[in-house]
Order: sequence, then C-alpha cells, then structure tokens
Amino acid sequence: MFDNFDKTAIFSIVFAAVFILSYFWFKKKNPNKSNEILLMSGIIMVIISTGIQFVHG
Repeated sequence: MFDNFDKTAIFSIVFAAVFILSYFWFKKKNPNKSNEILLMSGIIMVIISTGIQFVHG
C-alpha cells in the first residue's frame, strides 16, 4: 500500500517530531547545554535515519 517515498516521508515526520520533543525536554532539563544537546541529537538523528534508509533500501 505504501511505496518507498511514503515510508521515507512517514519516518521523516516521526523523527522530526521526536527530535523536536526531545530537544525541548532536554532544554527544559539543562537550559545551559541546549546547543550541545541539539548538536548531539542531530548527529544521532542522522545516524538513525541513514540506518533506516539502508535497511529499507
């Protein structure tokens, strides 16, 4: 029912939502380290999304 584009779009939306929520949660917990956490979260998100694209071909 879904082709590869739809799967990629759904994963992108889900990861964007998770990224935004986790960023605000960490910013609330550690307001002084928000930039470092944003950078780390971005790196983790890229690794995860690349892994999913690799698995799904």
